Amino acid sequence: MSSARRAIILTVILAFLAGLSGAFVGTKLLAPKETPDNALHAMLHSKLNLSAAQEKNIAAEERRFALIRGQLEADAHSANVELARAIQTSKRDGPEVQMAIEHVHRTLGNYQKQTVSHIFRMRAVLTPEQAEIFDRSVVQALMQEAQ
Repeated sequence: MSSARRAIILTVILAFLAGLSGAFVGTKLLAPKETPDNALHAMLHSKLNLSAAQEKNIAAEERRFALIRGQLEADAHSANVELARAIQTSKRDGPEVQMAIEHVHRTLGNYQKQTVSHIFRMRAVLTPEQAEIFDRSVVQALMQEAQ
């Protein structure tokens, strides 16, 4: 088999693998589903008997975070596309691929940091009793996600 033909086959295989990894990230990390954050919001509204003022403050925080979340998801998608292109063009685990991987890590890390900050902003409007229930729910949601 000629080296040109091998290079083409390798490129096709790498592009396929990059596509699979992007699909995995999209379905497992970015797809809308019952996430710990969604479960917390449902619990906030159904089990904590929020006052009107608390509802108003949490609704404002939810609107604020919805705007940020859209950008965070777009950034994560962009970082994954960058990684796919680096894999496709470099054809080896070289500096371009490693830089793209680090970009994905920074992007997803920022998403996690923003989400945790959002959770603490919502917690700040709760009474101590509500906060105890909320804290248990946060821990439970994160533990379930890890399984």
